[in-house]
Amino acid sequence: FSSGALAGSGRIVGEVVNSGLLTPGDSVGTLTIEGEVQITDGSSYDWQINGTDSDLVRVVNGDLVFSSGTVTINVLVGELPPPMGRDHVLIEVSGSVIEDSDLPEFILNLPANWTSGGVQVTETQVVLRNLVDQGDVIFQSRFER
Repeated sequence: FSSGALAGSGRIVGEVVNSGLLTPGDSVGTLTIEGEVQITDGSSYDWQINGTDSDLVRVVNGDLVFSSGTVTINVLVGELPPPMGRDHVLIEVSGSVIEDSDLPEFILNLPANWTSGGVQVTETQVVLRNLVDQGDVIFQSRFER
């Protein structure tokens, strides 16, 4: 998928090469891919969370292969905010996460007032770290004389 979108829930059997838009779920949902998945330079991932439910790409019977370059992750928050300060799995792999040369640079597009600890790639997961709505953070201070 070089200029289109791979969208929806369900199961795909076979190798997937994505350099376009990956958007799992119907609103929020899981897209399962049985086979190798390649995510190339310039691709995007629209990831949605609504309360405790979130999108997930599950790669089974294959590896997730990243090429170097950039991958944009657009974080979309629904009407129900997620629990603050948690990590969220974006992609889960039964095989391994492999990079052709170097991991891509992840560009995070977060809603206004939201922050994150960034994207972490492990041997079997791609994780969005510490998602927080800074607009809801209450600061407490103590005044001393």
